Amino acid sequence: MNEFISSQDVIIKLGKQRGRDTRRIGFSEKFAEYYDPNKTKGSLFKPRKYPMFCSPDEWKKDLSGGGYLIKEDHSFAFNVKSSKQRICIISEYKKNSFDKTFLKALNLLQQTPYNINKKILNTMKHFHGSTSYGNNLTKKLLQDQTLSLADDLADRTFYIPWYLDFRGRMYSSVLQISPQSHDEGRSLLVFSEKKHIDKHNECASLENLAVFGYSKYGSPTGKVSKEKMISWIESNERDIFKSAQDPILNFEFWQKASDRYSFLAFCFEWKNIQQSKAGERYTNIPVYVDGTCNGFQHYAALLRDHISAPFVNLVDGEIPGDFYQNVVDKLHSSAGTTDFSDDITRKFVAEFVDRSFIKKSIISAGYGAGLERRSKVTSKNLHDALVQKYGKNWFQVIGLATENSIEDKDIKLLEKARKIEKQIDDAIKDICPAFSQAKNWLTGVQSLFNENNKCLCWNNPAGVPVHNFYYQFPVYEISLYMDGKLHKIQFRDYESTQEMSLRKKKTSSSISPNYIHSLDAGHAAKIITSFVKSLGKNTPHCIASVHDSFACHTTHVNALQKIIREQFCEMHSKNQLKIFKDQVEQFFDVSLPDLPSFGNLDLNDVLKSRYFFY
Repeated sequence: MNEFISSQDVIIKLGKQRGRDTRRIGFSEKFAEYYDPNKTKGSLFKPRKYPMFCSPDEWKKDLSGGGYLIKEDHSFAFNVKSSKQRICIISEYKKNSFDKTFLKALNLLQQTPYNINKKILNTMKHFHGSTSYGNNLTKKLLQDQTLSLADDLADRTFYIPWYLDFRGRMYSSVLQISPQSHDEGRSLLVFSEKKHIDKHNECASLENLAVFGYSKYGSPTGKVSKEKMISWIESNERDIFKSAQDPILNFEFWQKASDRYSFLAFCFEWKNIQQSKAGERYTNIPVYVDGTCNGFQHYAALLRDHISAPFVNLVDGEIPGDFYQNVVDKLHSSAGTTDFSDDITRKFVAEFVDRSFIKKSIISAGYGAGLERRSKVTSKNLHDALVQKYGKNWFQVIGLATENSIEDKDIKLLEKARKIEKQIDDAIKDICPAFSQAKNWLTGVQSLFNENNKCLCWNNPAGVPVHNFYYQFPVYEISLYMDGKLHKIQFRDYESTQEMSLRKKKTSSSISPNYIHSLDAGHAAKIITSFVKSLGKNTPHCIASVHDSFACHTTHVNALQKIIREQFCEMHSKNQLKIFKDQVEQFFDVSLPDLPSFGNLDLNDVLKSRYFFY
């Protein structure tokens, strides 16, 4: 261990984060020569948090005492950086008689018992040695930790502690193996409780399991009806059985899946159920149902936006609506007009812009990322696409010569990316008018608070006191001599309680996504509590959550789907923006601008929408 700490030039490096005035400390390339997962047993390479072999302590009404049995210095239900923010949350919580739904949901998640899927673990261990991680040593370290932890848990029942972020979103304390892990970590989980598939639930159970398998493969035939998803599974049943029979010998099929190990877990389950005798069929893999562009679903519901409703599946359709593809279609349509001012940008849109290319950009836009930040990501994606198609002379496509500097090429590419992102913004406004209307109204409210250096706060639908909390914390600087160079690194004092100014640019860009996240957090809490209540007191519950994705046994998916829709309609039927406006006006004795007008969406249509979550 001393060798690692003293040889700092070997283990860590400093690098500038893209688009930020911060430095990133990470592993250097030479670290691979020193790292051996079979020898490095020191705490530096161990997971920071582990699952528990008993049910975690419940979080109490004073927001303390939950999770791990041995408490840290600040045992607090909310994972927040600063003492000042903790004080704000506790103050608001005590001052108001909030709904306690969020605490009930948090504690229910912690009571779900899990086991390790040993078939997945054995397969993963076989292929791990042949997996190439390139220079991504962090990913290799995470995978080594995941396998080591799974080995330790292989013969035990365990539980996962959960906590909240400042918006009320629920997070697993364990990184490596949890419902919120990467594909490998998530696929290793099975519920410890097995559910019986009988003649009463067999048809629905198999259909829901098939839809789950289709989605884990990566929607191989695109956005199709539920019936065609099931048909694809049935037509590929031979390959599914072969994969489950011997995944090491028959790896070609399942390794093509977008979520490889989650799909393989489906293969094991599907084969086991289909080849078991009637009356002897049991299931215990978590089957997930996901929202479709969930942020935009909330925007549409907030203002009853009938224009975007079909694209985000708030109304029923024969096949799922596809918000991302509609944005792509808008861009391709615009490329044939004068909306793009140059031929090169039009060429890029025609050649490279498809659903996968712009999906992350649309998600980022929905959660408040600005045009410049998104343009830098799109610029990198364009660069990668150009190199893949045109090779090392890719820059000639954008009209540059060999002697042009790297900086010239980056500037030119960023210019094209900005034009594409501007068109994406315009397309989103056309497809989802509620997005820009609600976002502009919320930003206007935040600007009033910025003028008075006040932290805007409200309660989410599950009772969480939310603060749009971004302050200029005191900064301290240290000098670090590494690699023959002097580096200055800044640290923020998050424990300071002195008077501070708001980071006004940050509060303005964050208010809209934080408000939407507070809504999806409220929706999640209500889903979890209602689902467990529907099972009855004497039925062990198994429920998992990834913000806008929920998992249970396939035998209970229909009940979960019904509750997801009911709770969404109940929550939004109360006009959440008006509730927000009334709360803020009451808390701060201010007068806010009038709310944007409603569209013509009937929220009851959500109850009948087959693909709202699927």
